[in-house]
Order: sequence, then C-alpha cells, then structure tokens
Amino acid sequence: MAAKPYRRNLVIRQGAAQGFLFVVRDINGSPIVLSGWGARAMIRGAYADLVPLVTLGLGTGLAVVNDPTSSTLSGLQVQLSSTQATTVATSGIGKGVWDLWLDPSGTPDGSSFMLIKGEVVVEPTATR
Repeated sequence: MAAKPYRRNLVIRQGAAQGFLFVVRDINGSPIVLSGWGARAMIRGAYADLVPLVTLGLGTGLAVVNDPTSSTLSGLQVQLSSTQATTVATSGIGKGVWDLWLDPSGTPDGSSFMLIKGEVVVEPTATR
C-alpha cells in the first residue's frame, strides 16, 4: 500500500495520558476503510533495542475510529495511558523511535506494511 512510511513524531509528556489521531486516506484523499484490518505499534529507545518500552495493538492503545467527515472507518487513534507515558519518560531515553504497522488481513503476514514511523520526544515535567 504505502511505498514509504509517513513520518510523524510524537511528543510524550511525562505522566500524562495522551492521544494521537492519524486519518488514513488513499492517494486521492478518500478515506481507507480499515474495518477488519489489524494494527500494531511499538516505542523503543532505538530501533536496535530488543525490548520495546511500549507495545500497542487494537484494543490495547490502538483503535479504529470514524472519520468525522465520512461514514466510513478511516482513522487510527493511538492512546498512551499515563503509565505508558511515564514508562517512556522515565526510561532515560530523552528521544526514542516508534512505528505503526497495518495488517490488511487482520493479522501480521506478507501483506503487512509500515504506515507511520518517527521519533518520540520525551517532555519531562517538574510537577508530579
């Protein structure tokens, strides 16, 4: 589907639950129906790190949502809990990496592709 992943950086504030909405559209700007698709995302300190800091999947931090301008499903909501945000913020990375994969068949297989990737910037807070 996407030849090259979109680059989107995430800014994570220590200890605060936060959400990011990514609307998925085709090359003509039409919403892509994501019903039945799988999705997964991970945040790591570096791409080479064996253990992710946060793992997200449908129902566990990722959700398909309705596009407000259409009746079709066309967006992905990435929702970090305050615990997950704290895990990333207190890992000491300061900056990390993340990516989000879509699985058109519903499960990871040969049709899976990386839709988004980018850096994760941690904003520490003085007030806790």
